[in-house]
Amino acid sequence: MKCKFKPTKIHDYYEDESISGHAWLQVTINETTKDVAIGSIENKPGVIDFEVLDKVTKYEGAMKFLGHIASVVVNVYRDNEAIIRQSKLNNHNSKNNIEK
Repeated sequence: MKCKFKPTKIHDYYEDESISGHAWLQVTINETTKDVAIGSIENKPGVIDFEVLDKVTKYEGAMKFLGHIASVVVNVYRDNEAIIRQSKLNNHNSKNNIEK
């Protein structure tokens, strides 16, 4: 499902608002279903850190396995890209401080 994420700090760098595929958990207790964001520090049913933009569907079968593998690859790629962006920003700021 496509979801929108607010700007956030990940590790030591900041990420802008983004739209991405995402999977999360849903729990049903006493006939009430709530979303659970497993990446959230609070991790409280009904409290999620993203906006769902697509119709929610079940994530099962081969797609569940392939989606998990693809998620690992995409997250490593995004993490590395963010580290590179942050490094360039830090280098730029360091040069500006030296020139002053």
